[in-house]
Amino acid sequence: MDSLVFLLTVLILIGLLLGLTLGCLYLWRRLTSRPNKSDNQAFMENPNSSDPKSPNQGICRNLLKTTYLNFLAKRFVIIGILVLLLLIPISLIENLINKRSSNQMDVTLSLASQWGGRQLLIGPIVAVPFTVSYMVSENVPILSGESLPPEGVNSHKPKEKNQTFKTVWREVKETRWAALTPEKLDIQGPIETKTLYRGIYKALVWTASLNLSGQFIIPEKARFAAGLALEETLISVNWSQARLVMGLSDAKAITSVSQLNLGDRIYDFSPGIGRLWGLPSGFSTPIDLSTNNGPIDFNLTMDFNGSQALMVAPIANENTLTLSSKWPHPSFVGDGLPYEREVTSYGFKAAWKVPALVRTYQNLITLDKEPRPSNCQDNLSGCQNKASIPYEEYTIGVDIIEPVQSQLMSERTIKYAIMFIALTFLVFLISEAVSDKETIKVHIVQYSIIGLALALFYLVLISLSEHIGFKRAYLAATIFDVVLITGYFWAVTSMKKRSLTIGLSITLLYGALFTIISMEDYALLAGTALLAMAIFSLMVITRKIGPATEKKSEN
Repeated sequence: MDSLVFLLTVLILIGLLLGLTLGCLYLWRRLTSRPNKSDNQAFMENPNSSDPKSPNQGICRNLLKTTYLNFLAKRFVIIGILVLLLLIPISLIENLINKRSSNQMDVTLSLASQWGGRQLLIGPIVAVPFTVSYMVSENVPILSGESLPPEGVNSHKPKEKNQTFKTVWREVKETRWAALTPEKLDIQGPIETKTLYRGIYKALVWTASLNLSGQFIIPEKARFAAGLALEETLISVNWSQARLVMGLSDAKAITSVSQLNLGDRIYDFSPGIGRLWGLPSGFSTPIDLSTNNGPIDFNLTMDFNGSQALMVAPIANENTLTLSSKWPHPSFVGDGLPYEREVTSYGFKAAWKVPALVRTYQNLITLDKEPRPSNCQDNLSGCQNKASIPYEEYTIGVDIIEPVQSQLMSERTIKYAIMFIALTFLVFLISEAVSDKETIKVHIVQYSIIGLALALFYLVLISLSEHIGFKRAYLAATIFDVVLITGYFWAVTSMKKRSLTIGLSITLLYGALFTIISMEDYALLAGTALLAMAIFSLMVITRKIGPATEKKSEN
């Protein structure tokens, strides 16, 4: 499709180049034509000759040449001033486009907040409590009558008080929480798209129905302590009080969740994420893993809504994600691309495989911010700071986007407004320059009205694109503007062929503009080529303007 658009652009630009070149060459030939010497001698012998091919016309042409060149110079100045003045209505229309785009964004965000926004799925994760013990020290005063501590025990006597202290060690038992991620995780399911409307604005949303299956490996006590790299002594792991947690960015967008099949048991989910404060929101269920040791399979299904992107955090050691949809315009985003994808006009299907080595956190991690220091005091709350586990550091997924939006295309179109208006005025100037009726010229007021008609094109475009789409609106606005300007020029000059030629030239310019704004990779190249052709045409037209040319004509 991009190659076809690029080829069409090249053909249109070549047509514009040939048309402008032929017109400029014809103008250059008329301006540089001079009578020969024999014709001047014949005129001196018979100055009253009425022959239409007499040298009298050649001399008159030379006399008119200087006046005509001055006319062209004045025309360029007037057109430049008109282009600058037309910046005012163009700026107003551009502000209107930005306002409509802002309204579209507000509607999209509002519908997303009600339907469901950008979703990030994290889980399942097993949160399990465990108990550790460690020794803490504190200084206690030595009471009167109490014997001094034996040698080797720390004691001191502050200057401000007549009191001696001794250091006492005691054992503290504490319950903490750890997060266990799956050994294997497979997520797959379809994504159904839907368009929501609010007034004349619309928003693209989706509904995902995903099946999550995989396997947990329940570690033994020794491997549990080694996996957490505990500095303290592990007393017990309370697997009977474990909790399985699912995290989702916008939990209120959940439509249904099946029961959890874990091993040979079935559990029902409830709201809340429990101790896994690192997750944005979600749901969980208490599970009993006290009788399990080694691998245990799980399976669940969930349906939820969202808009824009659907992202997944590959938290397992072996991760597989397979997504499919009938939407033909996906954008694969995140930290990794799918290893297999198929995108057609009927939809897409993509699959990811992500190993555990791409992330920085372990399969088993404590929910404390850092390991407990050995000299932690009685104020245990200061040693239990909640911390977020970096499950969002590596994500994969797909963005369900609109390929072309009317406001975006209108913004692209308005950026080329000044260049397009200048090129249209150039067409009119060439038409005047090659006219056989030198006395028929377009008045400055008529140029101004034509400029306003060109600015009206963009207003018609954005007003229609909100109802019938950008392509149809562009076609309707082009027909409206071409007929309006061509008919006006015909009424002003009474030149049928010249008016139709101008109408065809403006149509080609509109076609070139549409192909430029439709491309993303070659838009700058095509716009630069069109502007280069305009500069070339101006060079050909203005090459005979100046004092040297006027002096040579007088001689």
